[in-house]
Order: sequence, then C-alpha cells, then structure tokens
Amino acid sequence: MISKNIINCCWSILILFSSTLFAQSTTKLHGVVVDEMTNKPLVGANIVIEGSGIGAVSDYNGQFKIENLLDGVYTVSASYIGYNQRQHIDVRISKDHPIQLHFRLTPQVIPLQAVEVTAERIENPNTTNTWTISRETIERTNTTEIAELIKLAPGIDVQDAGNVAGAKKISIRGSQTNQVLVLVDGVPLNDQLGGDADISKIPVNVVEKIEIYKGGGSARFGSGAIGGVINITTRKAFQNEIKLNSTFGAFQMMMVEPIIAGSYRQIGYFLSYQYTSSQGDYPYEYVDSRRQTIHEHRKNADALLRNFFGRLSFGYKGHAISLQYQRLLSDRGFPGKIDGWTPYARTDYQQSLLGLDYEFKLPALEITLNSNWSDAATTNRNLYPDNVELRYKRYPQYHYQYNVRNILSGAILRYFPSRWFQLSTGYTYRHLRYDDENLQSSFDSAIQTATDNTHGVFLSQEWTLNLPWLSGKFILTPAVRFDYMTITNDAHDHFKRQWSPAGGTLLSFGASSQIYVRASVAKSFRAPTFADLFYQDVRVKGKPDLLPEKSDNIDISAGGQLTKAGLFRCEITHFHYNIEDLIVWRLGSFEVFSPFNNDADISGQEYLVAAQMPHDLLNLELSYSRIEPLNKLDNQTTLNKILPYRPQRLLKAALSTTYQNFFLKVNYNFIGKRFVNEANTQFIDSYQNWNADINWNQSIKHITITLKLSMLNFTDVRYMIVRDMPMPGREWRIGVGFLY
Repeated sequence: MISKNIINCCWSILILFSSTLFAQSTTKLHGVVVDEMTNKPLVGANIVIEGSGIGAVSDYNGQFKIENLLDGVYTVSASYIGYNQRQHIDVRISKDHPIQLHFRLTPQVIPLQAVEVTAERIENPNTTNTWTISRETIERTNTTEIAELIKLAPGIDVQDAGNVAGAKKISIRGSQTNQVLVLVDGVPLNDQLGGDADISKIPVNVVEKIEIYKGGGSARFGSGAIGGVINITTRKAFQNEIKLNSTFGAFQMMMVEPIIAGSYRQIGYFLSYQYTSSQGDYPYEYVDSRRQTIHEHRKNADALLRNFFGRLSFGYKGHAISLQYQRLLSDRGFPGKIDGWTPYARTDYQQSLLGLDYEFKLPALEITLNSNWSDAATTNRNLYPDNVELRYKRYPQYHYQYNVRNILSGAILRYFPSRWFQLSTGYTYRHLRYDDENLQSSFDSAIQTATDNTHGVFLSQEWTLNLPWLSGKFILTPAVRFDYMTITNDAHDHFKRQWSPAGGTLLSFGASSQIYVRASVAKSFRAPTFADLFYQDVRVKGKPDLLPEKSDNIDISAGGQLTKAGLFRCEITHFHYNIEDLIVWRLGSFEVFSPFNNDADISGQEYLVAAQMPHDLLNLELSYSRIEPLNKLDNQTTLNKILPYRPQRLLKAALSTTYQNFFLKVNYNFIGKRFVNEANTQFIDSYQNWNADINWNQSIKHITITLKLSMLNFTDVRYMIVRDMPMPGREWRIGVGFLY
C-alpha cells in the first residue's frame, strides 16, 4: 500500500512538471565566460543564480544560457577552478527580454583537489544513480562517524556491531558488505581477508565529500563494485583558518579536533588532528532461553582513536602538485555477543598513508598522475587469565597480527574537444602484499604471505545531443574497463582477466524544471579475497580454484524536478542484479567451513520525494526501498529464500529547517526484519529510531562560535542490527567549535 501511494504521488508530480515546464518562456539569460588575461573562453565554468539552485555550465566556446527564469531581480555569479569568482548584481529579468552577461575571470592559484585514479567518473552525474553528502552537511551535524551520515541515504543499510568500538559495514540495495567498494582518495579501504570495509576507521574531520554510487561500478572502479561504491574525498579547502572543535557525550565519549589551514602565494596547507575516546559500556537487556529478562552492561566496548592528516599543495600556471600524509591509530575492545562475551578481546589498528598527485590543465585537456603508498598493521588478541569465569571461555585464546602494504599508481587523461563529446582514459596499477603471523603459538598462520598485482585500463565517453525544440538533451555514456589480476601465495597462483563494460543514457526535457528518464546497464565483478583462496586452519579452509563473483546490473529511473518557489523532486527507480558465482562461506563435507559459489538474484524499487524551500527554510526528504534478495542455490532449503542479513523494507525520512544562524534536523530510520540463516528459520526483528541535530553559530569580531546538540535514538528503542549484539539506547552529544 505504501509503495502504491508513493507511485501515485510521484506520477502526479511528474504530470505537474510537464504542464508547468512547457508553459514557461525560453532563454532569459545568456553570455560568455573568458580569461581576463588571455581572453580565451573558459570551458566548464559554473554560472549560478544566487539563492535559487538554478545554474548552467559554460560550453566549449565559454558560452552559457539559463532558461525559464521568472521576472525579477537576481544576483548572478560565475566561478571556475583556479580563478576568482565574479558577480553581476541587480540583474533585472523581464518577460521576453533576454539579458546578456560577460564574465571576465582573473586567475587565482589554489591548491590541487584530491585525485581519484582507480577509475574515471563520467562528469555528468545525471547518467548514474548518485547520492552526495557535502562538507556543509557534515559541519551541521554533531556526528562522530561516517556511518551516521551514510545510513540516511536511500537503499543503504549499515551493519553496526554497536557504539564507537563496533565495526560499521555498508550494504547497498541488498548487496553483501564485501560487494561495496569504499575508496578514500582513490585508495580502497576494503579488507583483504573478508573483502568488506569498516568505515568507522575514517575520521570525520578529514572528509570533504562523500559520493555514493549505486549499482555496478566495475567499468569505472574495477573489482568489488557489484553493489556500489562509496567514494570519499578528503579535505582540500585551504581558507585561512584556525579551528577547534570538541564534542562530549554519553558513555564518556570525548572528541577533540584542532585544525589549521591557509595559503601563501602558490602554496596551500591543511593540518588536522582528531582524538576520540569512549568507554562504551552501555546497559542493555535481553530475554534468555528461560524467557527471563536479563539486565547487564556491555563491557569491553571502549575505543580510543587518534588521527593526523596533512596536505601541502603548490600550483603554478595550470600545474598543481599535492602531497598528503595520514596517520591513524586505534585501540578498541571487542565485547563479543550475548551468548559469548569476550571482555578481554582487543583490536589494535595502525595505518600510515602517503600520497602524491600531479595535475595539468589546458582548455580542452586534463592530465592527472597519482601515486599512493600505505602500510597498515592489525593485531587481534583474546588473552584471558586462568581464573576467568567459565562463560568468558567460550571462545579460545588467540593472538595474531597481519600487515598490508599497498602501492597504487595511475594516470588519467580527460579530453573534451567540444560541448557534445568528452573522453576519459587511464591506467591503474595496484601492488598489495599481505603477511600474517600467529603470535600465540608456534603453529603456522592462516595465510602467511600473499600478493595481489592488478593492472587496469579504462575508457569512457560522453556524447551529448541537445534537443532545443523540447528544451531537452540526450546523453549517452559508454564505458569499458579491462583488469588483469595475479593473486598468489607460497603454494598457489590465481590469474584472472576481466572485461567490465557499461553504458548509461539520460533523456531530459526542460532546464531548471525538468522531467527525465535514466537507464544504465553494467557488468561487474568481485575477485575472491586472500581468505577465500588461501585460508588454511583447523576445519576452516579456502579454495584456490574459487571463481570470482560476476553480476549483470540494470538500473532504470524516471523522475522530475520543479524549481518554482523552491525545489521539488520526485524519482522512481527499478533495479535488478543477476549475480553468478556468489561467494558464500558455509559448513561442507567433514564439518569443514569453506567458501562455495552459488547464484543470487536481487531486484527492487526505490522511491524518492524531496522538497526544498527558498533559503533552506524547510527541507524534506522521504525515501522508501523495497528489495527482494533471493538465494538461487538449487537446494530445497535455500532456493528462493531471502539472503541473510538483507532487509527487504527500508523507510527513511528527514525534515530540516534553517533560520538565520539556527539549524534543526530530525530524521527517521526504519529497517525491516533480517533473516540470519540461509533457510530463513531465524531472524532479527525490524527496528526504527529517531535522531535530531541542532546547530547554532554566532560571529563575534573575527571568531565564529558554533554550538551543537545531538540526540540519537531519542525514543530509547532497544534493538539489534547484528544478531546477539545489542545497540545502545538513547545517546546524547554536545559540541562546541571555535573558528578564527
């Protein structure tokens, strides 16, 4: 019933769009953007009607046009990377009298933006299903973790083991968590043992932007992008500022973030440090096998995280170089589950990352070179004294360490000779070395040494056909990538060649107000991890001949937006993923736990309705996702059963208001029940929670003071996301920031 009502609502809005769209007049504002020193046109400059969200991009000749403006007086600005912004104020628009503006921009040396070399993104985001979280959104919240931001996106499920110490892993539209590729400045965060990524390792204060790409992305990003991609870009804004943020909250949580940034002539710098600690021992309750309600505190859920991030940039006459360094240290408790607490288990993580980027720009050509080096060490241990309580001995003692060294290099060439054609091509190389060691006994470790050498070549194009008689356009974006992988250990070699083609189309009618249809098809894959191939332990064995996962992805969307007295948007999406050779670990012959290949089929729909009033006075976002993740293993107990830990219903809503220096946001999150076994005989109940953020800032001379208040799960719902791992109840946070 909910989905039917949403569909009717969406189609009603689309009809309203179409009737409003063609009743408006044609071009009201046009002009050109040029370099003031050379008088050459600037391709891709952004022209914006201030305070409206309406804008345009200059073409190959530097020309632009903005249609369907209402009569009135506007302020129009033009900006381009590497140039100072210019404005025309008091631009008066009247019926049937087009206005021509001429922007002459002066060059300005700014630091290099972060470069992503694992793949190339088609510049027009309308051809892909993308959700973006900006730095402004991050600043307004009092969040301490990336997961708190990502979980509000449509179709996203965050598998959270609880509080600050628990791992946070992402599922997109019913995918496995290891089918979502997480990139930080182009460097994969995914672990080489399980293949998934713990996004709690990413400090919030270094994030500039988060882009969520849904659907198959191997044509752009390579292995691991079956469900989608979380693309995180680190800070690159270098305004002269000194900032200090601090946050205090429930469970003795404390976070301190000093930041210093600025620029001098051609040099820019950004330095930040984040210190986060939490005791995390929160109360919980559960019903045991005797149907008695047990009240306890979850022990050993503390966490201590420290992160240093620095970036130094230099730019001169179209050339830009950026050097960045990051050091991350974390010490976390691993409390275990209700039926098997581990109050002595700990996880230590250390990572160092060094990156160097070079970028060269011409009017119709961009060249990017990038190289990243990282070294990470993880130590897991569960060492308890001899006289410990019997219930804490369910899991045996262990103490092991594994190290991962990663070198990632690449080059990208972007060529846009005309406004109707763009081309991007590039090459990436990745060398990864994995070593593990058993520190508790003299027995061999599970994998010992393994390496992954991957070469990737990709090509993408964008063809644009303007339809002036319909105020529309048609965009076609074909892409293809070839990966050659060599994955080896001391005893086995695993070679794989993989082609990943993809294509996207967009047909839109209208300029600021528009209706559109978008479709994309893609072939994606995920290579087996080191654990899938080489893991060898007592009753746990990998398979060197395991096949990679392969997926055929289809995504079709229809929607529209109306820019009249605000911005109103509606979209309906249908998606279908046919997954072949899905890798699933299960108990096999002789009671040995091993990975197996079987098939799966995931389909569903997403519905989105959004409204934004002028000046952000009131914003509303509502999304509903219906997902059918079916197991296709030809077995009587599993065929067409729901895949474990995949919710079939997700409902999310957010309401926010901004008035002068005050910001308030309330969001609601509903996640349906999740089965925990392949036979669908056991499940975790659905849950819902409410969260609120309040932000107020005030400037006093040269200092801006910001106060933040957050209340997570303010209805105090008791629930679990992962089986037998209770989540905390109501949680509060208070933050204060100073900006000079």
